[in-house]
Amino acid sequence: MPRFRLATLLFATFALPVVAQTFAPPDLSGTWVLDIAKSKLAKHATPDTETLVIAASDSSIRIDISFSGGKESHNWIPDGKEHLRNELRDQIAAGQVFEKAHWAKGVLVTELISRVSMPGQPVDGFEPIHSTERWSLSADKTTLTRTMDDPKQTWVYVKH
Repeated sequence: MPRFRLATLLFATFALPVVAQTFAPPDLSGTWVLDIAKSKLAKHATPDTETLVIAASDSSIRIDISFSGGKESHNWIPDGKEHLRNELRDQIAAGQVFEKAHWAKGVLVTELISRVSMPGQPVDGFEPIHSTERWSLSADKTTLTRTMDDPKQTWVYVKH
């Protein structure tokens, strides 16, 4: 019986604090410039420049993307829940676009999900669109890699 108590005490002393540690996601904040030479882009993708400005906090991640011909912004809340990005209502289509994000072992997983009703589409009237991206930071924190599922691509950015 004393061995069991000793084992329990040792477990409580050493193992529980490790289990209780909270995951600290990497800080993706900064300005990142696309390195086309290191990237594996889809055949139809022809970016000449792209810059990301990322501002991250414990509760949100804002990614501003500037590219030749435009800009776009995303506000991700990495809680694993869908958050409404915008609603579509015009003569061609109606629906909603959601953003969803979560951390998976130090990788930010982001998803864009749209449910749009368009005439002539599937029987239920909705044409779902689902896009997933994974954002990972190199160990030396100088390279940000963005992988996309459809089409399969890898975009590599260097810290500026």
